[in-house]
Amino acid sequence: MEGLRKEADQLIGFCGLRFIDETPEIEILYGLWPEFWRKGFATEAARAVLRYGFEVCGLDRIVAGADPPNSASLRVMERLGMKFDRQDRRNELEVIYYALTREEAAPVYKNKTTIKTFKEYHRLTRMLIANPMPLP
Repeated sequence: MEGLRKEADQLIGFCGLRFIDETPEIEILYGLWPEFWRKGFATEAARAVLRYGFEVCGLDRIVAGADPPNSASLRVMERLGMKFDRQDRRNELEVIYYALTREEAAPVYKNKTTIKTFKEYHRLTRMLIANPMPLP
């Protein structure tokens, strides 16, 4: 999981991949401080992490989940080219899952630079934000 930063000391959120509980399924996670919502940062970071997952890690499929009221997160998933996969319960909460396969993602990244190293992934997930945010 990578912290999203505008400058080295300014954490604005996170984005990364993880296993869903005890399954082989890989999930992308992202979150930002509210001051940075609706500026495209979650989409930009998630797009870089998806590319890293498909191109560097060789994953075949990545999912993302959000609770039904989180329409902003669902829109991010749709902008990433993800499609509705299922509605499920996780930790006693309702979750809507979207998914994207490597084949579905390929046209999205067709004429873009390939991520070849973790260093490149790290560089692409850094966000440029002006105001420092204290950690809670």
